[in-house]
Amino acid sequence: MVHPGTPVATPLTTWTGPRVEPGRTGYPGPMTELTSFVLARLDDDERRYGNGVLPALDEAERRGRLRIVRSDDGEGLVLLPGPVQAAEERVPVPFPEKAAHLRREIREHADADTARLIASVYAAHPDWREEWEAASPGG
Repeated sequence: MVHPGTPVATPLTTWTGPRVEPGRTGYPGPMTELTSFVLARLDDDERRYGNGVLPALDEAERRGRLRIVRSDDGEGLVLLPGPVQAAEERVPVPFPEKAAHLRREIREHADADTARLIASVYAAHPDWREEWEAASPGG
């Protein structure tokens, strides 16, 4: 029950897409432990980058865990699992641009598969949960 004079929060955006159950791909729901973990690790990586240390995300790309590339039209970025062989050599995406893109994807789309793939980069972190790996693509 809302008492008179109590401010009521209104969403910044309204989801107009199809209704999907929580935890399923595309669910525009509240933050989960998984998405919170991913956002916190991206924060850690941004601090590493700011201190001149290679971010875990960039290290994972170098090792072939995932790849972040520009879309064919050059207008956006695409996150791909595993090593990807490009038809032509592509210019690496700078870390700040990758981190901003991934943060936006997690916050705006709450895609569970995307969150699991990004989280897998940080599997050595003490807050990592094994059930995230078991459910990850290819995991």
